[in-house]
Amino acid sequence: MKKEMILFSLKQAVNNKNIMNSDEIIEKIRDYIFDEKIQESDVRHLVDKLYPPTEDEEGNEILFEIMPLDVVREKQIERLKEKCSNTIFEGFTATNGHTYGFNYHDQMNFTQQRTEILNGNTSDVMWKTKDAGVINHTVDEFNQVMEDGKNHKLAQQQKYWNLEQQILNATTKEEVMSVEW
Repeated sequence: MKKEMILFSLKQAVNNKNIMNSDEIIEKIRDYIFDEKIQESDVRHLVDKLYPPTEDEEGNEILFEIMPLDVVREKQIERLKEKCSNTIFEGFTATNGHTYGFNYHDQMNFTQQRTEILNGNTSDVMWKTKDAGVINHTVDEFNQVMEDGKNHKLAQQQKYWNLEQQILNATTKEEVMSVEW
């Protein structure tokens, strides 16, 4: 009787919530257990036996087998979004052969420098590269660097949008997980 009650509670918990790991399952099961004779250790043992945990890239426990397809999609899209941002923030190599930082602050600084150029407040731009330190750029050269940065960011965004669409079109969890950055 105890095992059947736990199984029933487990199914109820899984069907009613988007549950991601065994701790969440046990927490939700508590809401459905009315028999005080059922111990958490009994529930933990059965959950671990029925749904062996897997781990994501960060080592977080995920019960892939019981996650609904839409949750798997959402999680994979979140991973790709993070990889897209990280790739953008890693920087880019401009057409002049130099590598430039492009994290959040770098992008703000590029925008500020563009404003200075548009206002006619500068003729040359001293800018730090990742590979050669601070170098001098003419306005035309720096405008090209900014264009290269914009193209770098847009290329990553377009890659993300394409991969996101592949995930949304996928019909199985395995197809979703096969979409990689």
